[in-house]
Amino acid sequence: MSRKKGQTYTAAQKTKIVLEMLREDMTTSQIATKYKITSQSLGKWKTQFLENASLAFDVGGATKAYRDEIEELKTENDGLAKALGKATVRADFAVKKLKSLDLCNTKALIESKHQKLSISEQCEIFGISRSHYYYQPVPMSQDNIKLLHRIDEIATDNSKYGYRFIYEQLKEDGYAVGRNRVLKYMRILGIQAIYSTKKKLTSLKNQAHPIYKYLLKHYWTKVGRRKTVYIPTPNEVWSGDITYIRINMEGLCI
Repeated sequence: MSRKKGQTYTAAQKTKIVLEMLREDMTTSQIATKYKITSQSLGKWKTQFLENASLAFDVGGATKAYRDEIEELKTENDGLAKALGKATVRADFAVKKLKSLDLCNTKALIESKHQKLSISEQCEIFGISRSHYYYQPVPMSQDNIKLLHRIDEIATDNSKYGYRFIYEQLKEDGYAVGRNRVLKYMRILGIQAIYSTKKKLTSLKNQAHPIYKYLLKHYWTKVGRRKTVYIPTPNEVWSGDITYIRINMEGLCI
């Protein structure tokens, strides 16, 4: 007869039953029927009891063995904790570096045919949405490129014009465009109005940049009331300038 479902026995109860088996006053089948336990379970309890019977006479040795095992597990856990901490620091460092990349470089790192990580999981790791990954930019139309060039021309000819004045000028030129769109295109081109400052300086220098010597200083000569640069030999002094030429591409000059 089997024991009731969900019935459990404590260690003391198991010891009492096994000792009763060792006295051999009753057969194993009779004890199994008495306590409603299978014969297989009684056999396992008896074997386990006899294997650990020596611990009753060597408590110190058993305690030392368990203590040594606990110390080994503690040392192993400490090593695993250090390794986990180091791996966590490296992972955080890598994640910060990956998130500092721009969108194009981040999208290039995603593998669409990865064996273990889906695209959604990779996007979550890199900190971007799936819509950003699947988005394909639409090229700007020729009309919008033409509008960009016209905004650039107006801003070049009138450096003090902000987006409101440029918007009014575009309306006079016949362009159907809104103020917000003009402001957006100015940001794309990196254009903003140049306002006069209180300081009477030709430029606002960066204090961290060094000041280099003026190499033409000793070439200046004074003729009457007029100063001029005198260069005695050819190819002794060279000068240069930068010129921007617009090409038929979006916001690009060479």
